[in-house]
Amino acid sequence: MPSASPSSERIALNRMGFGARPGDEDRVRAIGLPTYIEQQLRPPPVTDDPLTQARLADATLRISYGAGTNYPAVAEDRRLATLGLRMPDLWSIQQKASQGMLPSTEVRRAVEELRAATWIRAVHSEWQLREVMAGFWHDHFNVNALTDNRILVSMVAYDRDAIRAHALGNFRRMLEAVATSTAMLLYLNNAQSQATRPNENYAREAMELHSLGCPAYLGHSYNDWWMVPGAPAGQPVGFLDEDVFGAAKAFSGWTVAMNQRITNALRLADNGTFVYVPQFHSNAAARVLATDLSPYEQPMTAGRKVLDLLAQHPATASFIAGKVVRRLIGPKASQGLIDRAAGAFAANPHAPDQIARMLRAILLDPEFIAEPGQKLRRPFERAVALLRATYAEIRPTATLFRTHEQTGEKLFAWPTPDGHPDDEPSWLGSNQELKTWNMLLALFGTNMGTSSALGPQTQTSGDANQAILFWSGRLLGHHFSAASHQALLDDALVAGGLRDGLRLGGTRLETALQRVLGLMAASDEFAYR
Repeated sequence: MPSASPSSERIALNRMGFGARPGDEDRVRAIGLPTYIEQQLRPPPVTDDPLTQARLADATLRISYGAGTNYPAVAEDRRLATLGLRMPDLWSIQQKASQGMLPSTEVRRAVEELRAATWIRAVHSEWQLREVMAGFWHDHFNVNALTDNRILVSMVAYDRDAIRAHALGNFRRMLEAVATSTAMLLYLNNAQSQATRPNENYAREAMELHSLGCPAYLGHSYNDWWMVPGAPAGQPVGFLDEDVFGAAKAFSGWTVAMNQRITNALRLADNGTFVYVPQFHSNAAARVLATDLSPYEQPMTAGRKVLDLLAQHPATASFIAGKVVRRLIGPKASQGLIDRAAGAFAANPHAPDQIARMLRAILLDPEFIAEPGQKLRRPFERAVALLRATYAEIRPTATLFRTHEQTGEKLFAWPTPDGHPDDEPSWLGSNQELKTWNMLLALFGTNMGTSSALGPQTQTSGDANQAILFWSGRLLGHHFSAASHQALLDDALVAGGLRDGLRLGGTRLETALQRVLGLMAASDEFAYR
């Protein structure tokens, strides 16, 4: 039977990952939480655990479209074939679509496969911390894949090579991987930035959203760079528009190979890869964060210097640490913990595991396993936590994607560069809550691609109250409140409810349990971790 409050192991599993599976608490308790944390901080580079790799290799996703002039009709369950493609092969998909050789359905397929892989990894991966951090970084470095077809196909490479490859690694390396990714170069327009017209879009977001943070913008307080506190000593506490302009010049010439003409005799390839074009780079004088950038350095030196300045600025350590702590623990996390995490981040600027070192400072802090129930789970988290608690298998479908998107959460398609909001009010609107509850109640339904034999897992002698207590322990690790427990029991006793399902067994029991678990997952107790 469940306890009165969650164990420290359960709290950690909820905060480090998407929720506990059956047996996870006992496993963590047996090896000790510090050992488990170290395991999670050291996953194999990029690759999934063998069982998750096998699931990804075996997964299929339906695709169908009618015949066109230059292509036949298709209706098949196709494996996730784009996940391992390199950028030129991904790029060729949208090229063929633009030439009428493929339908737009094939272009959207890349992101649909990425969504499927994201669901599978979240539900099944042993490396839960990496999955949580991959989601965090996708919001931090948000790219809306639906902006155009070129970005749609490039999201697979962006997820694999920029986000997942660096999710626990070095922030400076991650910053450059993002800056040189096809998806980001196109999304924030740096691919169009040239010496004669440097584009400021990426440069501004690199400061406001990706590193220093909006609070470090001081343009409303100071007119000139030398007026910013610390600037005369080369250590300004924040940035101005002048810094954005300078960074835009530094990043000019960082582009994507899209058949651009360089000279009358020279064109770039058309393969979607990152390329630096010296002829597109501004040699005008530039200053960023009180540092003069020479126009006479080696290729890409100015842009890389800007990335160095951003990654190593004290405001970046505070901004990143604050976002991570609040994401893992909640809005009530102490400033002391944020400061300690920022200190670990700032102390290891060149460490290949800089982000993991910051996370270690958070995860081993006593505050990490104190006061559960502070952080609201977003719809994706709630669905995945329910699937993990029921030991479900998942083979994602378009129906699952549509049902989830109706909640307002849009994997790889949030429309603005700031990513999904990480505050409670944004997710507690009545319509959003209703759509989330509907998703949870329908999660084991037809066409969702999820399955779990709930009846055989239920430990009860046929008593509805015992069944509710059993599943309370699975989902929460502790009792529901008296009011919630009574509401679940009342629902179980209506005609066709859990009591009748326990008596009749078979599909009637499965249907009744699906409803009970959907109601549990819709509760306030399950909504917060």
